Amino acid sequence: MTVEQPQSQYQETKVSEIPVIELKSSAGGDAVANEAIEAMKVAGVCIVRNLLDQSTVDKIHQELQPWEQEQTSFEGFPKSYCQVSGLLSKSPTYAQCIVGNEVFTAVRNYFLTSTYECWAEQGTWMSIQSPPQLDSTLALYVNPGSGNQGLHRDDATQQNWNTGASEYRLGRDSGCAMMVALNECAREQGATRFIPGSHLWDYQYDHPKNDDPRVRYAEMRPGDAYLMLSSVTHAGSINYSTDHRRVLAAVFASRSHLRQVENQYLTYDLETVRKFPKWLQRFMGYSLSKLFQGWVDKKDPLLVVDPNVDLNDEDDGGAKTAMKESM
Repeated sequence: MTVEQPQSQYQETKVSEIPVIELKSSAGGDAVANEAIEAMKVAGVCIVRNLLDQSTVDKIHQELQPWEQEQTSFEGFPKSYCQVSGLLSKSPTYAQCIVGNEVFTAVRNYFLTSTYECWAEQGTWMSIQSPPQLDSTLALYVNPGSGNQGLHRDDATQQNWNTGASEYRLGRDSGCAMMVALNECAREQGATRFIPGSHLWDYQYDHPKNDDPRVRYAEMRPGDAYLMLSSVTHAGSINYSTDHRRVLAAVFASRSHLRQVENQYLTYDLETVRKFPKWLQRFMGYSLSKLFQGWVDKKDPLLVVDPNVDLNDEDDGGAKTAMKESM
């Protein structure tokens, strides 16, 4: 049976530029996160300036350097796009200051916490919330001469599907990401391009062409970051330079009931996982997603990592610590 594909159709956007948030040393992480959330509701993406200081950026770059020779191209990307994965054990600073960043923690929890309500049994109404999970960790290397990616959405990997909307409503997204510039990311060096507001589009219509006039470039300096919903239309760009390799450190999160893009349980052996802080163990999947998904022998999987763990200790992360140390 042949399914007729919908035709292309021009879709409007309510915003024309990528929102930019200036993070200053006096600004609290909560205030920046709230500003980012409001911007992403409207545009699907925002840039946060100075999320990490230069010393933190240099440390992450240094910790990843031994692994750069193992970088490989990835299916779906041009061969000049190379990636290093499994970063939690390769860069402790990345794990703490990017994965555990206070702004990213607040953003992912806001957009990706799943709320489910139902009658559990006769006379008992149940309401539960499950926070998001770590989806994947990547360092992205865009080499000189790299070509354009086609405009796309990341949530195709999660088989997400949306109809058009006039305003953002929670539940629309299956994932989000944050990418931090480890060096200069200008337009001529292959900066990621976005169509702001495209996260509200109808998925039945084809993506625009690469030269669509609504495309905007996320140009960043070292330590800047962009946060994006997986529903926003975007793509990697041509690196016109002859000697500059664009480097980004990326973290992706998804809803807790979805299959992870990067298999966290086989990427890191158990002895390595035991060295991670509890908040990171939980975020990468050693936790129960309500209702009681992910158990081992009908018990919380965190007990496999540490049989003596206090399951009542709701350790949120080194999120606040990571934020303070990176400012």
